[in-house]
Amino acid sequence: MDVLTALAGYLEQKDVGKVGDSIFVSEMPSGKKGVLLFTTGEGLMRHTDISRYFRGTVFVAARSSSYLDAGELAKKVFDVMDFEGLELEGMRVLVCQPEALPMPFGRDESGFTEWLSSYELALTID
Repeated sequence: MDVLTALAGYLEQKDVGKVGDSIFVSEMPSGKKGVLLFTTGEGLMRHTDISRYFRGTVFVAARSSSYLDAGELAKKVFDVMDFEGLELEGMRVLVCQPEALPMPFGRDESGFTEWLSSYELALTID
């Protein structure tokens, strides 16, 4: 039940990129164009007394050598990460919605521009 990997597969199905080549989970090779999905250290947590219900924030960093390309990649993610009721690998995503517009985050150590966006996620595990 790897939520981020399931979301990466969803982004691949939506033609954002290819998992392992331009869509990465938790870590991304330096100097590589693409998107990185990650959470905070606490991840998705159970916030209610409802068994198997979890929610939290998923972050997506879009990275490219060009400011405009990175922004376009962030927009592609933004456009598809707004959905409800999607079944993903033994999970039912009740809601996935943007918390804010993607924003440029500066350049990384390899000189690539990064845009950061965040998405509220609530799901149940089968």
